[in-house]
Amino acid sequence: MASTTLSIRVDETAKKRLQALSQATGRSNSYLAAEAVEQFLNTQEWQVAAIKKGLDDARAGRVLPQEDVMAWISSWDTDHELPMPQSNAQ
Repeated sequence: MASTTLSIRVDETAKKRLQALSQATGRSNSYLAAEAVEQFLNTQEWQVAAIKKGLDDARAGRVLPQEDVMAWISSWDTDHELPMPQSNAQ
């Protein structure tokens, strides 16, 4: 895959930490920074998608009453553990 250059500003402490990690791993600063950006993007994209799905579910009525969820959680590790509540909405 083709790559391109991206310049960022970091504080001196972050730069020193990156340099130390680069030395310890034998990887370049650029490689480690690119890996960090990739991981950050993956996490943020996943989180945004999950939030959007949750909002879509809520708008469509695919939600559970808090009381049902709390009763289920409270029953965990008891002799009368309740089944996980299910939404009636499709």
